[in-house]
Amino acid sequence: MPPGAPLRAVAPWREVRLVGSVRPTLELADEQAEATIRLELEAARESAGALERRVNAARREILASYVAAFGSTEEPARFGPELEGLLRGAEGSIRQAFDGQAGLASQLTDRYVREAHQLGVDHAAAVLEDVNTLEVPDPEGLEAAAAGEAVTRGRDDALRLLSGPLVVAGGVAGLLAVVGRANRAVAEVKAATRTGVNRAHNLAVSEVASEASVGRVWIAERDVSLTDPTGVKRARGVREADVSEARVGVVWIAERDGCVECLAYAGEVAYAGEEFPGGLTMDTKKPRNTRPLPSPPLHPNCRCSVIPYRETDGAAFPDALKREARRSVAKGWRVESESEAVRLRAAESLLQRGADLPQSVQDQAERSLARGSFPERRRRAWREASTSS
Repeated sequence: MPPGAPLRAVAPWREVRLVGSVRPTLELADEQAEATIRLELEAARESAGALERRVNAARREILASYVAAFGSTEEPARFGPELEGLLRGAEGSIRQAFDGQAGLASQLTDRYVREAHQLGVDHAAAVLEDVNTLEVPDPEGLEAAAAGEAVTRGRDDALRLLSGPLVVAGGVAGLLAVVGRANRAVAEVKAATRTGVNRAHNLAVSEVASEASVGRVWIAERDVSLTDPTGVKRARGVREADVSEARVGVVWIAERDGCVECLAYAGEVAYAGEEFPGGLTMDTKKPRNTRPLPSPPLHPNCRCSVIPYRETDGAAFPDALKREARRSVAKGWRVESESEAVRLRAAESLLQRGADLPQSVQDQAERSLARGSFPERRRRAWREASTSS
């Protein structure tokens, strides 16, 4: 493939030619993260969209059948032929809603996971310098299987829940509980797809960084093997220098309002053959994950990412990521799924350890701790926040 040619996929491998060289920056990390999140949102919407529409249609049908059987949604259900007919109709509506959806969800999830993997290859290639042609394997498709299983499980659980005693005891609320269980499958498919996109993207970035490092080391080893005995000492010196220059890895990037565990990984570097350490957190309580990680996601719905990093780039970029993570904790920037109490505890711990932030930011954190709450804020992107105080 000539230099500058676009990346192309060659099943079951992706052949990649990396050209050009740029240093990773907060701006580039933000651009790549935004592209990945857009793909993630599209993937979740498309993989579960048909099922979601079908379950909503089934809900309307079931509620209409209840009204036809008992007069209104306010009326209690009674044992008898009306209830038997309602149960048969509800079962048929649920089965129809789920018909063919397991395969469709699996197929669409697999498609987006592969697209995310290619996006990760592209993102890595935008950073790494020119190296030999690399072979990066396609993702394994575990999340595609998980999406299909979620659909089947949702259907079976909803049908098991559907019963005469449930409807008589709860009325229309009992039927809505059945529909709610069916709807849980929609959320599980979306979660599997989002996780798959995130994982595939980040693993691809890590794979390209790892292969790039191996590629440069392999060239040095090959040169040594062709050296005559009188030049062995000199050749070994060249090999060691090349190995040092080949130290390539990935650096962890967390969202500005990521959870206190994700923010603890911001700026951490894992070189080829290494993993990220387990058990990091900004909180004082034990983290959910204590095992080493090859790459994000750290947890379900995690939107952390990685970007290639060369040791020769210096510590400025990882240090900037760590500084922004500390700033996020000090200012209390968080998503709704994380309680303010957790953020306050993390901010207090950070100040006790030494925040190494501008005094104005530390003073604001002290005021928040004294008040017991953080000021409201509008969510900002990495590049906007990187220029703030």
